[in-house]
Amino acid sequence: MNLFRRSVFTIVLLAISAIVTMAQTNPKPGYVIKNNGDTIRGNIDFRTNEKLSKQCVFWADGESGGMTYKPGDIEGFRFDNGGKYFVTRRLNVTGEPELYFAEFMVQGMMNLYCVAYNRDEYYFFEREDGEMAQLTNRAFLTTSSLKDEGEKLQEKKEQYGKVKVLLKDSWKAASEMNEKDLSRKQLVKVVRDYHNDVCTDGSSCVVYEYNEKSDKSKTHVKTFTGFAYYSTERTVKQDLPDESYHGGAFEMGLGVETEIERVMRGGSVELGIAYSPKTSFEHDVIDFLEEQEHINYHRLYGNK
Repeated sequence: MNLFRRSVFTIVLLAISAIVTMAQTNPKPGYVIKNNGDTIRGNIDFRTNEKLSKQCVFWADGESGGMTYKPGDIEGFRFDNGGKYFVTRRLNVTGEPELYFAEFMVQGMMNLYCVAYNRDEYYFFEREDGEMAQLTNRAFLTTSSLKDEGEKLQEKKEQYGKVKVLLKDSWKAASEMNEKDLSRKQLVKVVRDYHNDVCTDGSSCVVYEYNEKSDKSKTHVKTFTGFAYYSTERTVKQDLPDESYHGGAFEMGLGVETEIERVMRGGSVELGIAYSPKTSFEHDVIDFLEEQEHINYHRLYGNK
């Protein structure tokens, strides 16, 4: 039996922690707006934009039970502290007009809404007279063919043309529309500039665009320690001995954990580095030749 020590440096590339907790929701303070205009305060389940476009799970203050609202059941809902604001709108996302909880981003001489669906983002520019144009930010898929990408490019050009026509009363806003920049920040700026150019009564443009910093996933730096046990066996050629290794190691490390509660309830993604300064293994070697001699002896002479 041989004993040896070595230092092990382990890089943990990605660990997804499906942390099961008692809390099955992600409640954040906010309020719902009923169809008659009344508001009710409470907590709203803060999920992905796509899930929020389909339903609002709400717990009113002082009530033990919750309610699930579909688009049309209420006028809208909003999270506190400059959070996301969703309103019921009938919009054409899949080819047929349907009711959605659309994220209300800007209100003024032109309104801006956004609906997340199937990894894509659908922006709707609504002028004061009700005229509307759509701009779709398609998600990039590695499986897309050249034909698919060509169709996306053609769709984008057609949509950009319609949006610019809608913005024609503001040269500044129309010139700011850039096919290469579909960021939320840029689109909000375009609509806000349109309002400032067109508005004649002095009314202000209301930007409901939420504070992105408050919406970002929380990230924590963490240290960790632990003990790991390793075991492995190796079988080599018939004329060589078999080997097995086993042993333990004390580990310590530094990592970063990012919450993904809007995607997976109680979930997080971790990236870290672990280091084992003193890792010891016991090396067991089976004396194959001695065992082989015993077997041959048994074959020749049998048991006595």
